[in-house]
Amino acid sequence: MERKLSTGIIAILVLNLLLGVAAPASMIHAAGSASGIRITMNPQNGASNVDPAATKSIKLQFDRKVQINKDSLKVSEKGKEPLSNIETVLSDGSPGKGTNEVTLLLPQLKYNTTYVVQAEEGNFVDAENRSIASPAVQYFFTTKTETAAGSTNNTVNAGAAEETSPLQMLGVTPLGGSTNIPVDTEFTMIFNRNIKINNESAIVFKKKENDAQLAVQVRASGSGLFIKPVHELDKGSRYYLYIGAGAAADAQTGAVYMNGWEGLYETETDKNSSEAPVLQSGEITNNTIILKYSKPLGTNNSIATTGFKVVVNQREREISKVYSSGSYLYIELVTAIEASDLVELSYTPKASNKLVLSSGQALAEISSYKVSNTSSKSTLSLIGIEGKGNTITITYNKTLKSKKLNPNQFIVRVNQSELRITRVEIAGSQVILTLASSLAENDNVTVSFVDGADSIEDLDGIYGSYYIDYVVKGKASTGSEPPAAQGMPSFVTAISSSNFGLGGYLLNLSTAKSSSSVSVGGQNISRYTIGAAQLQEAIKFLISINTNKSKREPLIFEVPATEKAAEVAIPLGALYEGYNRGKLVSFSIKYNETMYELPVEEIPFAQIAKSLNNGTLSVDSLNTLYLIIQLEFVSPDQISIPMTINGVYVNQASNPIRIRIIVVSESDASNLNAATHLFNISHAGKLYLRITGSKVTSANATLVKYDTVNKTIIPIPSKISASNGTLVFSGNPGGNPANSGAGASGSGSASGQAGSGSSNAGAESAASGGLIVGPASGTANYGDTGKHWAKADIDELTSKFVVSPRKSDSNAFEPDRNITRAEFAEYIAKALGLGTDIKEAQVYPDVKLDTRGGYIGAASKAGIITGYPDGKFRPDQYITREEMALMMVRALNYGKYEPTLNGTPAQALKKFKDASKIRYQEAVAKTVKAGVIQGVTTNTFQPQGNATRSQATVMIKRVLDKLNLE
Repeated sequence: MERKLSTGIIAILVLNLLLGVAAPASMIHAAGSASGIRITMNPQNGASNVDPAATKSIKLQFDRKVQINKDSLKVSEKGKEPLSNIETVLSDGSPGKGTNEVTLLLPQLKYNTTYVVQAEEGNFVDAENRSIASPAVQYFFTTKTETAAGSTNNTVNAGAAEETSPLQMLGVTPLGGSTNIPVDTEFTMIFNRNIKINNESAIVFKKKENDAQLAVQVRASGSGLFIKPVHELDKGSRYYLYIGAGAAADAQTGAVYMNGWEGLYETETDKNSSEAPVLQSGEITNNTIILKYSKPLGTNNSIATTGFKVVVNQREREISKVYSSGSYLYIELVTAIEASDLVELSYTPKASNKLVLSSGQALAEISSYKVSNTSSKSTLSLIGIEGKGNTITITYNKTLKSKKLNPNQFIVRVNQSELRITRVEIAGSQVILTLASSLAENDNVTVSFVDGADSIEDLDGIYGSYYIDYVVKGKASTGSEPPAAQGMPSFVTAISSSNFGLGGYLLNLSTAKSSSSVSVGGQNISRYTIGAAQLQEAIKFLISINTNKSKREPLIFEVPATEKAAEVAIPLGALYEGYNRGKLVSFSIKYNETMYELPVEEIPFAQIAKSLNNGTLSVDSLNTLYLIIQLEFVSPDQISIPMTINGVYVNQASNPIRIRIIVVSESDASNLNAATHLFNISHAGKLYLRITGSKVTSANATLVKYDTVNKTIIPIPSKISASNGTLVFSGNPGGNPANSGAGASGSGSASGQAGSGSSNAGAESAASGGLIVGPASGTANYGDTGKHWAKADIDELTSKFVVSPRKSDSNAFEPDRNITRAEFAEYIAKALGLGTDIKEAQVYPDVKLDTRGGYIGAASKAGIITGYPDGKFRPDQYITREEMALMMVRALNYGKYEPTLNGTPAQALKKFKDASKIRYQEAVAKTVKAGVIQGVTTNTFQPQGNATRSQATVMIKRVLDKLNLE
């Protein structure tokens, strides 16, 4: 795991330092605390004539250990976008334990340029007392003017001397000889110039006790060489790191580093490693419950919220995020907690959400733990909103901190139409909005304050909550109830579920304007651009009727079947407004025999705004961007993929369809194929495709992705319904059967990627026009399965492109041969629709970087199959039956199925006389109970026996049955 901190984090520290104007220029103190955080920084705030050639980094030193609390640091040229290629190095290599020093490695700086470092308040906190936080930072320094050649000989000579001096290592973090280093340390070497990797084999990392060489990830960035062990180190062990001559070279001249270096390190010990962390105390800060444990929990920013339960005043509260850092566990709630609230916390670990620490221990159950709000500071609460004339006054229960607020974060609607805000000011405990026109007595007025760069806070730094459609009726009202549910708009029609098994509400064709466009396939087509006002009204209606429904009903726009292809442009701001209301909303495009449904929460609004909209998140600003969905059927001769893959013949059940989902600005929308700035959305939606009169059946077909780059197909876990000769296929083109929406919570963590029309890779490349998906069936005329007991399952998973002949040039399945780790990884990855991940496979030195290696990487990344302590995967090694059981449990958990036991694992396995030899008792017990795996006889399990290819096929089929995937 790379200890790479975003530029935002570092900037915050820097800014904190710099804003302390009363302090010495090089030192910053935490605001409001006599024992505040002291930071020494170089270069200093306000420094001028800084030499850009010599300034390779910004160094921050703290008077105590601090932890990174936010990721808000930005370094930029004044008036320009933040720099993206900045590396952060911690003094001890691990952010979870706190650090005394942070080094920010910079790219080559420019002459005569002012650089700005900015960060939010609280980016860093005291590692022992998290209530002590760093202040907001705004830090400037200016580089010197470049001297004309020959005008200053001293400067020229100095530069020449620097360029001719040998490449030297300036420092190593952690220092050689260090003890008690974290088991997840990343080693960093800083050189006197920017470097590149010259000979990676010259870098050797060994365990001293057995002289075993361990796998490491090596990368170069700027003047830093970063070395990260692939697996966590053993506690209380010693390791050698060798940097041989020639390992690195000057990035510009190619001159190699000729001096060798070596260092001995000793990892931390855990005297109480057998003891699980004990909950010691709990406290509440605004909307966050902070639990302190007796020992470190490790750093984990994405702990599942399931299993945690928070009850406030006898009512359950919604949890937005759970994460850990050091010895602390943080549970963030959607809403703040008042000082007088009674709070109870419970945690019930289950198989699917058990929190396992880096030490291998599981976090213990928490039962109705009472948490006190130790802060005497009351929550900042909204009292009411009053409208009069051309002003709206928002009143809080406490005096507010005076600051500028962005008007774009407030939305005022009068009789459902948005009214422009000309000014926002804070006066005492009130926020006053000045409107472009006056309110009438009977106007229906609502106010929203949405997430963005600015926040409302009191003098104690307590933040106010966001709110949506707070009602202000007439000229003066303090009502807080949401608007009444509206009736169905005249341009919306309810439709049945007869077509695709999914009902919904159809937008009238009149809600969109038609214009000319060109499809990815070069056809002249019509684009339908939906009106923002009508879309907003329709979404409001959808929210009002979906409030009490567990199943969402989508808003659908149908493109006329006479069109050669479908292209629909949707104002992004209207979708963002629906997302902000926190309800289940989906938008679907229907075209001929297909429909594509995109849940609004899967749209990465924050990433899109950062990439295309200068980071501004508001309905108005996002309405200048358009989400464009294009559906176009593709003829088989346009797909340059062989029709026999790995010995399996591909039978196309119908013409596949190309799906392209992008976001563009108005200026780039006229010609998508020539757009210079676009944002590609990952395929997190669901495709429905109907075919009639085909020879395929629900038992022998599936949806597949056509990867035209790697010349292969990737099966998509699909559900298929059949009725009167018609098959309806449905599946997620992204491939995740759980469709968990990871990272898609509107914040866009890894949901999309910015592009320039040709930047994406693989099957989803922008150049190739997105993703090509269609129904297909696979056949292989096996010569050795005719009378085999597993023939039916082998044939079915062959038809779904999960299993294949052992050799691509053979028709032999070899059902009774043992299955290797590589074969199983490939089959389970295909079964779950994981696709390939070559990058993840690179961590294993013995895995070939081919298609099968990509499947190994995907299964490894999903946590279904793992490597060995020596860093190798051992792809040709056979899998044992108990290992298979363990991997099947992981596959079920990945698909959101939780196998359970009525009693203990020992009770479930007592029928097997060799049960005592089973290492993974819980996993084997669960798979036996679920019917996924059985004993070789009624009373023998044979845990160390090898699994055959036919046994693995049958077990994978049973897993798919449990996940309700065909």
